[in-house]
Amino acid sequence: MRRIRGGVPALPALVLSGAAALTQLELVAFGTLAPQIRDAFGLTDAQFTATLSAGLLVAFAGLLAMGALADRRNRRRLALASFALWAIAAALAGLATGLAVLLLARVAMALGSLANEPVHASLLADSYPRPDHSRVFALHEGAYSAAEIAGPLAGLIAAAVGWRGVLLTLAVLGVLLLAALHRVAEPERPPSPHVPADGTRTILRSPAMRRILSATALTGLALGPISALLSFFLEHDHGVGPYGRGLIGIGVGAGGIAGLALGAALAGRAAAAGAGALIRLIGLLFLAGASALTLMAALPHLAVAVTGSVLAAIFLSGWTPAYWALLGRLLPSHLRGRGAACATLAIAIGGLPAFLVSDLGDRHGYTSAFAVLAAVTALAAGIVCTAARHADTEDTTGPTPQVLGPDRPMADTSRVPVRRSSKD
Repeated sequence: MRRIRGGVPALPALVLSGAAALTQLELVAFGTLAPQIRDAFGLTDAQFTATLSAGLLVAFAGLLAMGALADRRNRRRLALASFALWAIAAALAGLATGLAVLLLARVAMALGSLANEPVHASLLADSYPRPDHSRVFALHEGAYSAAEIAGPLAGLIAAAVGWRGVLLTLAVLGVLLLAALHRVAEPERPPSPHVPADGTRTILRSPAMRRILSATALTGLALGPISALLSFFLEHDHGVGPYGRGLIGIGVGAGGIAGLALGAALAGRAAAAGAGALIRLIGLLFLAGASALTLMAALPHLAVAVTGSVLAAIFLSGWTPAYWALLGRLLPSHLRGRGAACATLAIAIGGLPAFLVSDLGDRHGYTSAFAVLAAVTALAAGIVCTAARHADTEDTTGPTPQVLGPDRPMADTSRVPVRRSSKD
């Protein structure tokens, strides 16, 4: 696929999706190879987990700052610099001989992956016509699911070359991808009088965005523990071993990819009817996901649990193409970086109390935990649907948009010119 609809080159979507996949694969590899890395440095389980958490905390803390940079600076250069830092840090982790170096590498890799949402989302939104946004973002989000499915490959490679070889292989792939990323052009931003310093507050003043971000946070609470809960449920209630759980996990990951394809097709149709239709689609997919989780809670049989988990993966992945396409309509170009950062941060914050759901499952059975996740997802559906009546008036592509802040309505960017410069 060299070109997307309208003759727009597919290179930006493919390369940025590849960068997202590699950074996600590194996280999966660290989890898969945790025992080997822990033993190599003489760590306890808690110390190794703290090493991973340090990187994640740095990433969350820097999201809004990266979003602000994406709204003000050259996004191509930000993506290049971030991914170069990640590739160098991956090599450093593979060569680390002490805990301090490993910790430094993990923090640097987290910083390098910061561009994945705010910078990539802004670049993709301005690089492609609006009718292509749902497909483009489905490809980008699908990269994460593909990395999850490919995670077991890390174990196979480690069996041949060790855990250090896995990280060094990822670093080499990162260097190769940097050459392709260098060819991605910086798209022109639609003209704007100024970029507000309080862009995050401007976003939160939008009634539609407040409701959407609140629903997103609830979704983070539902999505955060579901993978671990399913694994515990399969082990404790049905005696499924690691191999069986791995196969089921691959099936769930494949369901997520199928959901992204389905969501992209549905979002493409809904987008033609406006931002309100996209919101209603998201609400329907949330409700469908809640129904699948309810099925798992009501009928705790193995076949039902597997079927319900695959259906939940389809529906709870399917909403993301519509979600990112929606942000592209509600937010002007100069706020999209911070908007993407707020969305990612909302999911992360929503997932913080996920341990309470896991504790509920441990104490009272995992069907109770699935019931809570179903209720939370249904509540998210209700909240997001209340944003529909505000969305059409805030749609920056509509005939009479209510623009966030003091800016004028954003021009239609259905055909965005691309500026190529040797300096970029």
